[in-house]
Amino acid sequence: MDLLNGIILGIVQGITEFLPVSSSGHLILAGAIFPGKIEIGLFTEILLHFATLLAIIAVFYKEFIDVFFSPFRIPGIIKKTGASGILKDKNIKMLFLIIISSIPAGIAGIIFHDNIDELLKNPNIVKYVSVLLGVTGLILLSSRFFPQFFKNKKNKKTDDLKIIDVIAVGTAQAFALLPGISRSGSTISTGLIRGVNRETIGVFSFLMAVPVIAGATLLSVVGNKPIDFQPVFHISGFLSSFITGYFSLKFLMKIIKMGKFHHFAWYCFFMMFAGLLFS
Repeated sequence: MDLLNGIILGIVQGITEFLPVSSSGHLILAGAIFPGKIEIGLFTEILLHFATLLAIIAVFYKEFIDVFFSPFRIPGIIKKTGASGILKDKNIKMLFLIIISSIPAGIAGIIFHDNIDELLKNPNIVKYVSVLLGVTGLILLSSRFFPQFFKNKKNKKTDDLKIIDVIAVGTAQAFALLPGISRSGSTISTGLIRGVNRETIGVFSFLMAVPVIAGATLLSVVGNKPIDFQPVFHISGFLSSFITGYFSLKFLMKIIKMGKFHHFAWYCFFMMFAGLLFS
């Protein structure tokens, strides 16, 4: 594993982490075509995800500060409006909803951490990922055609979100722990099906990724299994992942606002057939 491999994997991660095409799935498919059949271990995947976590903070730095530092405003709110005014604050409510939405993925990550690690080492992993990319494509199409069958309030903003909305989105995020299921694809599609405003679910989806990715990174670092850290490979991958992640996230937010999010389904179907054909 050298500098070039690290850069290539970082670019793949940075582009696909935010686009709804499954970064973990693409890392596995990319690793399968490298000389020597590079094994994408859990630590490498988590490190590259952490780089894109920093990209989220860089793109949404204002929202990140407003939401995640909102608890420091609680004393002032109580003094001014009383305890009843806490959840009336938009940013505090957003933080509360993010915490609720993170619970399903947090529980799933702790319970199935070792199982996912073993799955990544399975000799048939490329076939599994290919099929799950097809599932991601179906999820994306559902965001276009399913909302009309539901009687949810349309164009929900943050103030309109209910617990059931964020639990649904959080559950979708938990399933995205499987390589091949896109986290952004499943969470944003679920939000759109629930009638959430495009930009609102876009921002919410990526802010809710912050505690999950941070927690997964911490779990990987403090785990009992030894970490095979390779400086050149991992650092080059980290930097290229952050840079490409920043620009791909900017691009995706424009696509979401244009209402063309579901178009990525066709790419997922293409990658499914390609993966099955060459696995």
